[in-house]
Amino acid sequence: MTTSRRRETAAAGAAAAVILSGCAGVAEVAGPAAPTAPTGAITVARCPAARPLVPSDTAELCGMRVLDAVTARLVRYDRATGRALNDLAASIATKDAQKFTITLRSNARYSDGTPVRAADFVRAWNRGAYGPNKQANQFLFQPIAGFHKVAGKKPRTKTLSGLKVTGERTFTVKLSRPGSTFPQRLGMLAFAPLPPSFFADNGAAFQRRPVGAGPYRVESGSPSGGFVLSANPGYTGPTPPSVGRVTLRPYTDHSEAWADLLAGDVDLMDEVSLLTPQVYERQLGDRVARAPSMALQMIWFPSPKADRSYGSAKLRRALSLAIDRNAVVRAVWGRGAGAATGWSPPGAFGTDRKGCGPACAYNPKQAKKLFKEAGGHAAPLRISFHAGADHEAWVKAVCRSIQSTLGVTCKPTAVRDFATFRSRVENRKQTGMFRAGWLADYPSLENFLTPQFASGAVVNDGDFSDAKFDTLLAKAARTADPAKANAVYRQAERRLRTLMPAIPLYYPVIAGGWSTDIASASLGVFGIFDLTTIELA
Repeated sequence: MTTSRRRETAAAGAAAAVILSGCAGVAEVAGPAAPTAPTGAITVARCPAARPLVPSDTAELCGMRVLDAVTARLVRYDRATGRALNDLAASIATKDAQKFTITLRSNARYSDGTPVRAADFVRAWNRGAYGPNKQANQFLFQPIAGFHKVAGKKPRTKTLSGLKVTGERTFTVKLSRPGSTFPQRLGMLAFAPLPPSFFADNGAAFQRRPVGAGPYRVESGSPSGGFVLSANPGYTGPTPPSVGRVTLRPYTDHSEAWADLLAGDVDLMDEVSLLTPQVYERQLGDRVARAPSMALQMIWFPSPKADRSYGSAKLRRALSLAIDRNAVVRAVWGRGAGAATGWSPPGAFGTDRKGCGPACAYNPKQAKKLFKEAGGHAAPLRISFHAGADHEAWVKAVCRSIQSTLGVTCKPTAVRDFATFRSRVENRKQTGMFRAGWLADYPSLENFLTPQFASGAVVNDGDFSDAKFDTLLAKAARTADPAKANAVYRQAERRLRTLMPAIPLYYPVIAGGWSTDIASASLGVFGIFDLTTIELA
């Protein structure tokens, strides 16, 4: 996890999932019956990729949208629960949440016909972690033992000591410390295998025409001009393609993509939520899919190094109780957001829909009582945000709620740009409250707790520290059984109710729309249309 990575500006037809005995939080599902070749063609609006189309180097959604269709990983994420389900993996087993034995399913092949082997994962992950390769997703390999020896500018070795091929379809992964959520991470793009052909020219041909083991293959195109995908005839995985041909058309102007969708020249657009709900609902009617984004918007309290006036937990809880989240969301976002009820969004694996409990419910009487017991706040309250984004309206609405409830002055404070704003926060110069968002690396409750609130964590912007909370995180990380681990993570989250290091406010909602040529479509956990679930009209 790095500060620049996720501190943002913000299973149909499958058999019932069964947890494998001794496996690390990954459910096994039956593969599909041999499907008939899909037919039909659609055009999908996409933004142009900004980075090379290599899994370990693609860190923005525009490139991910291409590679997500043509690659497969060890696991995939269930759209409803965010849970990791086996894909290329037949099993992921561990006894101690530190050493994992991974076995691949036997029938997986790349779109060029070559079989997927264990060595392809080890070789790809070593390349992604190796410092001189300067891969954007290098940090995701940090939990693997030996990372510090390969990651620097002058690495001592080229391979991670924690990776070992033990057979054509088996390999082991040893972490530097226990990590019960490691299997949940393996559905991320960075962990995709690379075919042998990639290494013939160090990925030069791959970047022009990526080769993966996913449901689609690249037929023609380029990163700048878009791609034409066709159903991968050799695909044997759990999510077969639903449409025979998909054209990914890049747009740099959102309004042009919207106009083409209305004209029927584009069939899918997964960013209609950039418009107001009133606009896209009026134009598209029921041809809209919505899903909570894997993100949370919050108000953070300053580090004591910069401002000690928010040190009282009673004061912080009083401010949370003084905010009418539902009224703020209705006034500013309508159906474009949901009031937060905890520190992770509904789609994340392990999320407790009432994680924050009464501490995030609007309660003017209790807010006034706690505010008085805390001694109030001498200086005017301030909530800082960076200008040039869409934060001013909701910050103003939050300040109005606090003012009307507590009878104090609350001032929205704009900072000129994001770089200046983050510099003040990271260098502990930020006084007063400030907004911050978190976009998940992988859909797990743990990913919203550990990087932000563990003592000394890299994006713990308020320098929050609590020994009991840290102990619970460590206990959960050592717990191999995913259900038991999540139970402990939820205990840790409930600890945040009392201490309130940051106030959860709302979950942004992603909306996508489609043309009359499509009967139905669905969004994945990261708000991208799932090209394996399209039903043509």
